[in-house]
Formats: sequence, structure tokens, C-alpha cells
Amino acid sequence: MKKIGIFLTNYSLMLYILWNRDWKETCYLLYNYFGNMDEDFFQRLDVCGVKNVYGREYSCMGIYQPSVKNIPRRILRKIYYIYDKNFRLHSVIKVAREKKIEVYGQDHLPISKFFHYGKFNVIEDGLMNYRSRQDLYEYFTKNPIWCANFSADYVPGGWDNSIQKVYLTGRLAVPKGLQKKAVIQPLSESWEKIPSNEKKEILYLFDVPLQDLNEIAHSGRNVFFLSSGFVPQFCTEEEWIRICKKMLSPYDLKHVVIKLHPGEPIDYKKYFPECHILQANFPFEFVYFLQVPIKKVVSVRSTALYGFLDSEQIDDYPQYDELMNNRIERKRKNEDNVIKKLRYFWNKI
Repeated sequence: MKKIGIFLTNYSLMLYILWNRDWKETCYLLYNYFGNMDEDFFQRLDVCGVKNVYGREYSCMGIYQPSVKNIPRRILRKIYYIYDKNFRLHSVIKVAREKKIEVYGQDHLPISKFFHYGKFNVIEDGLMNYRSRQDLYEYFTKNPIWCANFSADYVPGGWDNSIQKVYLTGRLAVPKGLQKKAVIQPLSESWEKIPSNEKKEILYLFDVPLQDLNEIAHSGRNVFFLSSGFVPQFCTEEEWIRICKKMLSPYDLKHVVIKLHPGEPIDYKKYFPECHILQANFPFEFVYFLQVPIKKVVSVRSTALYGFLDSEQIDDYPQYDELMNNRIERKRKNEDNVIKKLRYFWNKI
């Protein structure tokens, strides 16, 4: 076990793999929160020769979600799987701390706190890593999904003193307080340095639909709409579809490709029958790597909007902060005593 990788999104995992030629020898702790690290993904990891992987049995935030309607049994089963996971991972945590093994990934996950012994390196998790310390502090402490996972003085995203380095693509300006820790590695250059046979392996691992993308490239569809997974956390499906129609109104829908966000429950074909729906869960950056023709990319504060395109190719919906505040307000109203107790006991660990 040379390195440990802790990842929530296939985007951050993709970055780690592009930047590390020994990625197959890493011990991975993976979360299937967005549904893009499912059983098929674990099988592809196995085919690629990655053997040391934890996370196959777990989903949202490491908590198993069984299809049991009986609430007491469901709670007991969750407690059992959390205990089982922690028991089996205890040896990994113990060895990592004793040998001071380098850790890479996302420091805002519950399991990450056990690896804050000075060797943790944050891998970019989208635009989050370009936000200010105060902005992140307010978001993670006010958002009920996350606030149970941190002590009051911990700011994730690489800001904490326990973080060694922060590896970024340089999509946006690096916040002043992170500049000494930041290591910039542009994606296009990273992809070009990878041997062709390994590129094929990476394309296979992330299930990039090469045939579908080839058809899109020759069909004249060159406007890509990237959905953002805002339903139901930020808004209702009806509200989101109204936003989508507004954003797509300047474009001929026969030229539009809608790429779904992992785990999104919306049937876009019902609302936009003329558009091509790209169902596969893979990082959009592969579209750039494969040089698929792009006239415009439309989205709401998507990471994929930045770093590859000229400004005239970007159509970014401006009401992101409104959606964010809407989400936080919804979560505040729905927060109950169980969440409060979880927050209290987690901070006592």
C-alpha cells in the first residue's frame, strides 16, 4: 500500500489517475454518493488491475441504504453496516497512521478526518477549491448535510493546517490563502503525457461512450447542456425544467446534447424530445480530450465550463447563489433532532 485515495466523485478520481502513473497500486476508499461508482465501476477497476478497494457495499456518506421499509430495522441495519465498515477499515487507518502513508482525495468526507496526520493531499473537487475560506466555512457549517462531519474550526478544501498540498487544474485563480500549498497541473497537458495504451484503459474505466461521442461529433450537434443535479436539493423538478427551458431558448434544440448529472432522476427526453440525451456517467472533460466539436457549453456553475473554452463558448446561468440559498433554506426547515444529535456525537469522536 503505497498511497491511499479517498474519493466521492469520479471527477476527482479522474484527476488523481491522470496525475499518478502508479494509480493501480493505490488503496482506494470510495463513496457512491452520486451513483457513478456503482458495481459496474468496481468491476472495471478490477479488470484494470486495481485490487485494494473499499466502498463496494456502501452508498451515501458511507451509510448503507437497504430496501427495508421497517424503520427500526432500517436504523439498526445502518448502524451495523457503519460499524462493520469501520471495523474492516480500522487496519487500513492504523497502518496508514503508523507508516505515515501519503493520502490523496477529498478532505470533506467523514472518513477523511482519520487521515489528518500531516500527509493528506487534497485533489480538486470542482469549483469548491477556488472559493474563499470564509465562503467554505459558511457553506459547510450551515448546510445540514455536511455540518455533522466537522468540528467548528475545521474548514475543508485544503485550508486546514493538517493538509500538505492542494492539487489543482488551475481553472480559476487560486485563493490567496492556498497559494503556498497549491500545485497546478493543467488537464490538457496531463492527458497528452499519458501513453496511448493507458489512455484506452482510462477511457474504459470511466465508461466513456466512444461510439456515442463519435456519432455526436458527426451529427452537427455542438451545443452541450450540462445538467447539475439540483433536483431535489436545490429546487423542484418543475422549477429546474423552467430554468432549463430558459437557458436553452436561444439554441436550436436539434443541435443540443444534454449530458445528465450522475444519479439525476429527471427524464429529459419527456421535456426536450429533440435533444440528444447523453446518459453515461463520465467526467465531461473527456469530451475535450477527444476533441469533440463544441460551439457552446451551457450550465449552472459547472466545473466543466472553465479551463478549456473561450469565454464566447460559455453560457453560465447567473442565478447560482439564489439556488444555493434556496437549498440551504430547505435543509434548515427539514433538519430534525436526529441530525442535531448526529452532529453532536460526531464532533465528540
